[in-house]
Amino acid sequence: MIFSADETCDVGSDTGSPVSDDYKSPFRFTGKMKKVEITLEDEPLTPGQKAEVKKAQAAAEQARH
Repeated sequence: MIFSADETCDVGSDTGSPVSDDYKSPFRFTGKMKKVEITLEDEPLTPGQKAEVKKAQAAAEQARH
């Protein structure tokens, strides 16, 4: 999920930027929510990202000594 630092993850009302011009903020949800569930999953790293992680880990290990 990507969002700007001044946006929020709102539930029931969104006072930030609307997702489209058809959406008029805040457009409050008036129903009842029994549950909100967010599942985060790791995405596989590319070889370049893996190399960056190893580099950062080595630098962190070096800084500890």
